Amino acid sequence: MAYLRGAETDCFISSELRDAKIKVMGEYCYIRLDCGDEALFHYGEMIIKKMSSDDRLNLHLIAVRMANAANKQLRCFELPLPDSPKWTWDDIVNELTCHCLIKDIYSEVTVTGTLSGERKYVHFCAPSLLSGLNNDLWFPLSTDEEWITGIERILRINRLADQVHSLSVVRDNHKYTDWKVVFTCKVIQ
Repeated sequence: MAYLRGAETDCFISSELRDAKIKVMGEYCYIRLDCGDEALFHYGEMIIKKMSSDDRLNLHLIAVRMANAANKQLRCFELPLPDSPKWTWDDIVNELTCHCLIKDIYSEVTVTGTLSGERKYVHFCAPSLLSGLNNDLWFPLSTDEEWITGIERILRINRLADQVHSLSVVRDNHKYTDWKVVFTCKVIQ
């Protein structure tokens, strides 16, 4: 953990968050909100901020000159004003960092479904969390629940997927159906 004293608040932040900020914002970063407020950051730390009503200094020009003097690239972002009336620049930086580092990746898993009497059951062939220790873990679905909806619910509850995109039949016989399930999950780059 690193202790950082910021212009807005004193806070503890993890080295991972600090590294993520630097990865997204670079060494020098200029952020302008659509309301006209601006801020200049160095290694993810705010150096100076300017309200839109303050016309005494050209913060963008200062940012450009600082980055040029250090022979570094300046990263510029134009962002919308946050909805919250009590926003801080830390909120904006954290939101920017999270949105830039998180992306959706597609993955797939084979799922077997069966009807037993009036009940539907599904079995995940992987991962071990859902297939069980002896590879014989079955999840019940509601009789009125669509297969894709039930599979997505199980994947979401176990934090393995954000959304199921498709369910395509791999094999179908009178007792069991195997599907290839394509889903997305969010990962941090």
